[in-house]
Amino acid sequence: MTTTFLETEHPRAATGVFVEKSQSAPELAGLAAAPATRSEQARAALRTYTDNTRRPFEDLPASSDRGFAGKPDAARVAALATAEGMQGIVSEDGNDGVEDHHLVVLARVDDDGISHTVEVPFRTPAGQAPDATTVLDALLSDSAGLNDVDDVEEWADQYGYDMEGEAAQVTASYEAVLEQDAKLRAFLGEKHDEYLWGDQ
Repeated sequence: MTTTFLETEHPRAATGVFVEKSQSAPELAGLAAAPATRSEQARAALRTYTDNTRRPFEDLPASSDRGFAGKPDAARVAALATAEGMQGIVSEDGNDGVEDHHLVVLARVDDDGISHTVEVPFRTPAGQAPDATTVLDALLSDSAGLNDVDDVEEWADQYGYDMEGEAAQVTASYEAVLEQDAKLRAFLGEKHDEYLWGDQ
């Protein structure tokens, strides 16, 4: 059974699983077209990803005028992602008649030149494609919802979920958000709190 939540209250990616992968930046020394910027390095990591999965992906726009009304500051998230040269790709995963389902892959290059990718299932209203900032903002908003929460009951109370009537579904969503938060922390590394709260 799937429950539909409003975009402003739902931990958007709680229904899916995503994986963080780290790898050294591609060894391109001596090649004339070696990526020079973080953006180009992140794009190279995404090319490697698509070559390995052989799945049809399209470039993901960096941002749009649609923001996610979550807890992180969307302008700060967008500025940090741009400064880090974050890139994204998206592939269609179907439509349930109400929402479009996507598989989104984000890539970033950290200060040590190591590329990191993370893939996440993501839903948008039918006919609307996601953008990198909106996806990242939604994931960070889910992480913010875990702040000062010690257990599933506190988390459910914060979102107004019914633990008596839907305990199994709420618990599964909470566990998915915990897993998602761990993967997001691995993806963003030491920049996680800066993205989320502006801490440096």
